[in-house]
Amino acid sequence: MKSNRPTRVSVVGWFFIIVSSLSILSAIGYIVVGITSQDSMFEVWPGYVQILVASLLVYCSIGFLNGASRMRSVLEYSSYFLILAILYQGITAAIEFNAVGPLLVYVVFLILMGLIVHALRSNQTKTYVS
Repeated sequence: MKSNRPTRVSVVGWFFIIVSSLSILSAIGYIVVGITSQDSMFEVWPGYVQILVASLLVYCSIGFLNGASRMRSVLEYSSYFLILAILYQGITAAIEFNAVGPLLVYVVFLILMGLIVHALRSNQTKTYVS
């Protein structure tokens, strides 16, 4: 089947599918450790939230690959949220270690997310999903 889907749409859609699927596997591991742990302070609810959010992103990514404009918007806003989360993690790590080095590592992730937002906001992508 031949598709007129732009490459950037395929790359962004599959990026979210793969990353979200890995996030689901990570959350399952987190829940299993939490359930088998003897530590009463270990909460498993973040794992369930992670599975819920990652499942939503997989669903939106599939819709985005099929040309749904609302799914593009969800992925775009999710990308903004991820950028904020990456910034928070980077700043927290830099403060914790009292060094700029950890923050520089997060810059790589910020560049990647910036490219994804750029692809999601491009005219090619908007034309495809309209």
